[in-house]
This record gives sequence, structure tokens and C-alpha cells, in this order.
Amino acid sequence: MISRLYRRAQEFLLPLYGGLLPIRLEDIINTDEQTSVTLADWNKDLGAGTLWDLFAICLITKVRSPPICFEIGTGHGRTTLHLALNSPKESEIFTLDISTDPIVGSIFRDHIAGKAVHSLVGDSKTFDFTPWKSRVDLVLVDGNHEYEAVMRDTAIAFELVSPDGCILWDDFTPGWPGVVQSLRETAQKHKIRRIVGTKLAYFAKDL
Repeated sequence: MISRLYRRAQEFLLPLYGGLLPIRLEDIINTDEQTSVTLADWNKDLGAGTLWDLFAICLITKVRSPPICFEIGTGHGRTTLHLALNSPKESEIFTLDISTDPIVGSIFRDHIAGKAVHSLVGDSKTFDFTPWKSRVDLVLVDGNHEYEAVMRDTAIAFELVSPDGCILWDDFTPGWPGVVQSLRETAQKHKIRRIVGTKLAYFAKDL
């Protein structure tokens, strides 16, 4: 009970010390058109984030219709699957993970939408991102959460993102101080926003 209250207090205070200005999901979407998202196997790997976090990723993906997505940090692949489910049918989803454990990508591997996913194995520290530079319409950063790693992956994300693209970061929350510190510092140069009600951070040049 005490630990839960402590976490709630940290989350409440995060806007005060987190260093990112807030933005509502409604302001990111900014459309009057009727929009629906697709959810599947959302209750698998619940540790990956709340349903609202996943819904926000799906809705941003649906509205922006990215031809190319690149995810740093596959994990079980719940987010990867939903990038594929909510992108146009001709889109390509690239996802990079350092691990070769069979659990990596297990959620999308046997799903029909998984055919759009290209699983890549490698360490973002040494991986050659050259083919995707300035070409990615949606970059999602969810790899190693240590400060130095997030700084590195964030720098890579800004190299990958296309002129009309966006970047999402997961786990901007007190439980991951390395993510908070790195994004707080990066926000001094780039207009990164905290999506209200989620643990996601967001960047787009059209903000």
C-alpha cells in the first residue's frame, strides 16, 4: 500500500520535475475525421504498458499512416503488432532487439499482421541504421532504459525520422530515471512533449 502511494506521488509530481511540457492526445490527433483503431492480444505482456498507452500509440499510428515504422526494443512484440495493425497495409515495420530469446517478438510472430514486420537482431550501439536515415515516419524508442543508452537511441531516432515523421518514447516515468533525465536534457534542444495520461513522450516537427 505504501509503495503504491509512493508511486502515485511520484507520478503526480513528475510534471513538476520531469522537464517536459504536456500535450493532450487530442491535440496530437487534431482531426475531425472518424477514426478507429485495431487492438489484438492487448492483454498479453501487460508489463509493457497500460491499455491507454497502447491505445495512444495505435491512434497516433492510425492518424499519421506511416509507410515506415522503426522500433528500437522489440520485447515480446505487443507494440510491434499494434504498429502493424494500425499502419496502412503496404507499410513496413522494422523492429530491433539485442536478444535472440524466442520470447522476443512472440506476440506478432504467428499473427497475420506480423507479415509486415521485419525483425532485426543487434545492439543499437553498433547497428548500422544507414538504410533508414531520414526515411522513418514513426520511430518508437523502447530499448535499454539506462541514461547513456536512451541518449544514444534518442540521437539515432532523430537521425532516422523523416521530415514529416514523429518519434515516440515509452516509459517516461519515475520508475525509469534514465529515461526521464535523458529526455529532459534532449528537450532543451528539441520540442519533446509528455502525452497527458500516459508514460509516452512525443516529438514531431509540426508541433
